[in-house]
Amino acid sequence: MDSEKENTLDQKEEKRSVGISRRNFFKASGIAAGVAALGLVTKSQPVYAGQESESAIVNFAVQEVDQSPYNLPPFANAENLKRYELGKNAFYSKELSMDKFGGNPWHIEAEKYIVKFIKEGVPGYSLMDNAFYDAAWASYKGTPLFSWEPLGVSNIKRAETVGKWEATPEQNNRYIKKVANEYGSGDTGVAVLNEQWFLSQDEKGKPYVFSTEHSKPTITEEAYYIPKTMNRVIVMLAPMNPNMLKYAPTTLSEATVGTGYSQMAESAGKMAEFIRGLGYNAIPMGNDASLSVPIAIDAGLGELGRHGLLVHPEYGSSVRISKVLTDLPIAPDKPISFGAAEFCRTCMKCAEACPSESISKDKDPSDKVACASNNPGMKKWYVNTWTCLNQWVENGGGCNICLSACPYNKPKTWIHDVVKGVSAKTTVFNSTFATLDDALGYGTHDKNPKEFWDSDKNVPKWW
Repeated sequence: MDSEKENTLDQKEEKRSVGISRRNFFKASGIAAGVAALGLVTKSQPVYAGQESESAIVNFAVQEVDQSPYNLPPFANAENLKRYELGKNAFYSKELSMDKFGGNPWHIEAEKYIVKFIKEGVPGYSLMDNAFYDAAWASYKGTPLFSWEPLGVSNIKRAETVGKWEATPEQNNRYIKKVANEYGSGDTGVAVLNEQWFLSQDEKGKPYVFSTEHSKPTITEEAYYIPKTMNRVIVMLAPMNPNMLKYAPTTLSEATVGTGYSQMAESAGKMAEFIRGLGYNAIPMGNDASLSVPIAIDAGLGELGRHGLLVHPEYGSSVRISKVLTDLPIAPDKPISFGAAEFCRTCMKCAEACPSESISKDKDPSDKVACASNNPGMKKWYVNTWTCLNQWVENGGGCNICLSACPYNKPKTWIHDVVKGVSAKTTVFNSTFATLDDALGYGTHDKNPKEFWDSDKNVPKWW
């Protein structure tokens, strides 16, 4: 590239990348030689599950691995975790409710703050903001899309007449991802069933039982029965808009969360009904029945972050996760590694930004639990979900600050491609990148919510 063309390219990139060019970024951060030595400035394709996009600047160095990253350093002992009881979760903890919320469910207490904020005219909590937030949940809360029974949309009898769909597991993997993409999934992976990641019981104590005596998913007064033949989990990601997360911790910011949950229901419900139409069993799941993060990691969709959430190579943690358990033969995807956990060891941005100090600031993971809702036994960064939920209540029902702070949750620009690519191959520059994230104006969550409603422009999407 001659100097005139390079200057023109830099000028264009300066306009869309917070006033800093590729050349000046490398100079400012002192990483030019290191980046060149690592061979990162290349044209390449990531290998993570279901993704076919290109990065014109950086080789993400996303690698398939034989073990899920939660079993690799700096983590350890995931196999020690017992199946989780949903009743222990902070959302359902009677002990937390009595201690902090006067014995009420947390959302009842949060509603008091919402009404107070509306009356006081607090930006981001207006009646308009709250109506926007409530309606965003329509598909998740207002539809039967997570039903274990067929919805009556697919023609189930057709498959009984002509026979079940037949294809190789590898073909089905490809087909499933094409369908998931059409149903709104941002990325899709397939995992082999690990019963360890399914709940032992729901919030009321009803157990989830893997059964050899049931041929179809069955819910009775005594238990949830899952056929042992259902051994594949389709995992789909619903991206959230990080431009909305900049309004955290207001109700306005939470609207993108509700939209994500509704997309979860849309994707999972449609996928389950599609599979039933092929003649197979399917159980669509949101945050019920099973844990989401470890299954998504098994499905090749990311790594475990300091904040306890999934970190995806492209979307970061700005995603919601839905799953479909099925007996359709599908080849599983392999887990991936791209340096996220090592980046979390030195970054600390989510922990430093957390207003309730619920996220561990220890450099290395440990087996030290943070509250009674944690599932003990594994070496990881435990999050104090009790103080986190209490902060949610005082915010009027949510927060999102840790998501807004995370360097992985950024629009797709060459700067962020460079950060992801370099951190995937070396840890030398991790602390520099975390600092540059702030210097470039990212990682903030102090945007005035009035800008959203007063501007003539729509909030831009990032995907």
